[in-house]
Amino acid sequence: MTLAKIENSAEKCKRVIEVFDETLKNHTFENSPIRYASTQNHRGYAYYLLADFENTSENCNKAIEAFEEALKVYTFTDFPIQFEMTHQNLEDAYKKLLKVENTQENIIRATKAMHKYVQNFVSDDNLIKFDMIK
Repeated sequence: MTLAKIENSAEKCKRVIEVFDETLKNHTFENSPIRYASTQNHRGYAYYLLADFENTSENCNKAIEAFEEALKVYTFTDFPIQFEMTHQNLEDAYKKLLKVENTQENIIRATKAMHKYVQNFVSDDNLIKFDMIK
């Protein structure tokens, strides 16, 4: 990969993030929760990609924050597919963060996030719902 491609990719990520930030001014958790969650998930993924080019720790943390915002809407009960995809993004962001900042605090944060994820599968009702969406 050439330096020009890397720089262009980072700039593209930044421009996409700006668009998502603008979108979030109009589509808030309160007035448009589904669009808010979708935008946060995509915004988080843009930060996740940007972390490959610069400020890995900072951009991973911004990605994690955005994914966690999306998960306020994307619950296992109401949006099981989006919940699963967003949690996978969250897990990937923590993996990338831990490669550059393997601190006890980050390990605890990642573990808590994964524990919340696993808790959604332990009730009988959710296991039945999970089997239905397979």
